[in-house]
Amino acid sequence: MACEIRALLRETHVPPRRLRIEITETALMAGDYRVAATIERLQAL
Repeated sequence: MACEIRALLRETHVPPRRLRIEITETALMAGDYRVAATIERLQAL
């Protein structure tokens, strides 16, 4: 997901700081390590 978002930001010339992403409680409560890893990658944009 982070790679796709990065590509879209580059393609549309939108600075990452302008992006807002809402993460549902369901995703966070799943406790899946992939959720945390994806959030970290998105923050690094």
